Amino acid sequence: MTLVFVGGSARSGTTLLQSVLCTDPTTNPLIEECSYLRHLVTSYAFGRDVFPWQTRDYFDSPDDLRAFAAEGVRRVVDGVRERHGARDVVLKEPLLTPHLPALKELLPEALCVVSLRDPRDAIASMVRVQEKHLAEGRDSDLARLGRDAEALARHWRSYHDPLLACEQPGFVSDTLLVRYEELVERPAEIVATLREFTGLPLAGFDPDRPWAHSTMDFQSDAKRSSAWTSPLYGRGVTGARRGAWRDVLTADEAGTIERVCADLIEAFGYADPVAAVGAASS
Repeated sequence: MTLVFVGGSARSGTTLLQSVLCTDPTTNPLIEECSYLRHLVTSYAFGRDVFPWQTRDYFDSPDDLRAFAAEGVRRVVDGVRERHGARDVVLKEPLLTPHLPALKELLPEALCVVSLRDPRDAIASMVRVQEKHLAEGRDSDLARLGRDAEALARHWRSYHDPLLACEQPGFVSDTLLVRYEELVERPAEIVATLREFTGLPLAGFDPDRPWAHSTMDFQSDAKRSSAWTSPLYGRGVTGARRGAWRDVLTADEAGTIERVCADLIEAFGYADPVAAVGAASS
């Protein structure tokens, strides 16, 4: 049985990546994000971090706490298997991304696949979501950041920094980074990498076919004016224009993002637009 968690920042292609990994009938279909499971993981991480002076009054040891938390997380995963008749489970939620190392403490067998995207394009897409939230009068964490390029850049970093700082050998070896740009431009090549890494057959993958193995109703989401819903959802692997941030961000905003995220832009291969078209890295 394979267990995969898809991570990545908001607007980085995590939904498309999950849809690809949910191609086969051996997996659960594409379902809603695992927000509840995220809260279980963050609750464990909080208890672990304050164990020496607080949680020790409730559990015999950190191992005791970890066993307790792991039981709840496994019940959620097993529930997905039973509810959807799946052998393999593929779940995702962007906000779980910085907590994937803690998740691995609870589910050592889990594999993590993290979607990367040029931060300028990802943040430009976040700005579009902001605009919709503000137009609808909706309060959200993203809307509260405002059109502040530095705050948005640090928000984007917050998804990735904990992963790069993690030195757990099991986490590093069981995590694959996939660039969104490569997935949409060379899907067959990237799917082969995903197949090798996860062991999932992905035999039913067809980049031109709509997302058939899904419980999501993207048309209804769009009609409800869900700011997070993309018109590309459900339409197979559709290439998105790289550098679209130039239509949204000012030169000063782009410069701020490049400054705040300079090391990650370099590490992820986005310093040179040509360099962004490389092999998926792990």
